[in-house]
Amino acid sequence: MQITISDSKGGIVRHLQANGRPGLNRLWWDLEYDPAHVIKLRTAPPGEPWATTPEQGWRPVVSLLNFRGAPRVVPGTYTVKLVANGKELSAPLVVVRDPGSEATDQSIALEVSFTRQLLKEYNQVVDMINDLEWQRKQLADLQSMLIAQEKPVPALASIRAVDGKITALEAKMYQIEQTSASIEEGITTPMWLYEKVAGLLGNVDHGRGSGSGGGLAPTQAEIDVNNEYEQQISSYQKEFSELKEKEIPALNAGLKTTGLGAAIAP
Repeated sequence: MQITISDSKGGIVRHLQANGRPGLNRLWWDLEYDPAHVIKLRTAPPGEPWATTPEQGWRPVVSLLNFRGAPRVVPGTYTVKLVANGKELSAPLVVVRDPGSEATDQSIALEVSFTRQLLKEYNQVVDMINDLEWQRKQLADLQSMLIAQEKPVPALASIRAVDGKITALEAKMYQIEQTSASIEEGITTPMWLYEKVAGLLGNVDHGRGSGSGGGLAPTQAEIDVNNEYEQQISSYQKEFSELKEKEIPALNAGLKTTGLGAAIAP
């Protein structure tokens, strides 16, 4: 069965699923929006081919600053809709402010709005990394196939050049050199954009970190720091678009002229 929770304007804030069975079913909503996206690394770190991926086909980013979850919703009236066996039922649900909290409805709204913006940026970075990982995986598989043929292939240089550009962009966004599941390894390398946004998001989001949280409005320092992160994301998105719209199509055109019949899905 599928459950959606919508706000007073009809916007869906959470998607939930459960394996329904005859009789009474219970499902718990933690009052949060849909959770943050997850990085799925599908290739070995540069220069570390021995670092393998699990059978599931991807390995996670191991970092002290991974963010899990999502901001909690603001107090208000929501609609819970249940869809099961072709039938649809809905009912109102009221979320109230903790009477023991020092936060106000206004400060909670400001915090949630800012945290949702941070979560959007976090997901943008994660989605770019995941997309680039798929491209690196395709390039790695293609290189392995061509090398196994044991004959000179002029296209290899072009493939490696594009792979290098993709890797360079990824390296600006997370600790790409990390080879193990050890958090200690991540501590010894600099934080990049992914870790920085995750750290700020965790700090602001309802007391998960050591920052404000608890329904308090964001500080000016947090807003200023995020403005810098937004500029970095915008810059990386331009590089990302350049790869997707120019570099990959140009590589595919070159592969076609060599008669390989291979193509990388952008």
